[in-house]
Amino acid sequence: MVLSDQFELKPEQIVPEANLYTDLDLDSIDAVDLFLTLKEITGRKIQPQAFKDVRTVNDVIDAIQTLTSRRRPEVATCSCFRISMRSSARRII
Repeated sequence: MVLSDQFELKPEQIVPEANLYTDLDLDSIDAVDLFLTLKEITGRKIQPQAFKDVRTVNDVIDAIQTLTSRRRPEVATCSCFRISMRSSARRII
């Protein structure tokens, strides 16, 4: 819900293929705000290069999954965990 709450977007705009810049009209300052918010939510140290190529909502979801799966890698191999993590990432977004 970060995108809808923090950037005042309609939930129906936030679809996996939506481009953060062209479809959702975020700018570079918004991208930094999103980066910092995700860092706070995940409790993980996020390297800026991890978000360098993030362009779509789906890219953000994938990046969150990668960050959170590093926390407990032994569980990350379980398909049910991957599904759960993807659901959790979607709720963050």
